[in-house]
Amino acid sequence: MKTIKLLLLVFFGLFFTRSEAQVMMFSGTDISESHLAGVIVSIKKLNVGNETPEEIVHALGKPSERTRQAGVEVWKYNFLVKSDKDSDDLKKIEQAISTRDERRSRMSFQEKIRESELNDDKYNKLKNMQMDLEGKPPTQVNCLLKIGQDGKLGNIRVEKIQAEGTEVLYVKGEAEHASVFGSGEAGHLPSLDAAPSNPKLGQTYLNTTDSHFYGWNGKEWRQLDTQP
Repeated sequence: MKTIKLLLLVFFGLFFTRSEAQVMMFSGTDISESHLAGVIVSIKKLNVGNETPEEIVHALGKPSERTRQAGVEVWKYNFLVKSDKDSDDLKKIEQAISTRDERRSRMSFQEKIRESELNDDKYNKLKNMQMDLEGKPPTQVNCLLKIGQDGKLGNIRVEKIQAEGTEVLYVKGEAEHASVFGSGEAGHLPSLDAAPSNPKLGQTYLNTTDSHFYGWNGKEWRQLDTQP
């Protein structure tokens, strides 16, 4: 009995640990690629320098997260994007399996045996494909909006999080002129609310979210204004 209890504790411990890890890795509203395209169109219509928080909420809804520092607010909209093709394929597989089950419900025992001999391999492959599609992680897309001290939209950044790095899908506002992809002008560090994508060796910037300076050493961003 003690052994069974121990095994159950280990099993549930692993289950909840994995669930928490997934929540930490992926969070946001589930949407399709088509829906995301519509969201990005709405984002591009936002007028940097004029939009108020109320107007942003009217256009995009309430943000997933809101942080405030030194009078500046950073709004974050998190999306979990599912492939339109994967969704369509999953629907087709589910329909094919459901149709087969409904057809078999009207067969005699001998007919079911014959049908299984002919089709079990095909439908087992479909079920494996179904499991793969259902278990496929979505793509994380984040939209970051900075609300300045004047209460107006300061800049926009939409980024896709991938295993190989972060891809910037759209950027507008202060970051456009602060060299998102490169270091700033000589003697001036760009002020950004997130680390630049595709950095160059020696690139530096000021992170306006945590007010720290960072530099790219070729492998990772290192904080420059404190000792490790």
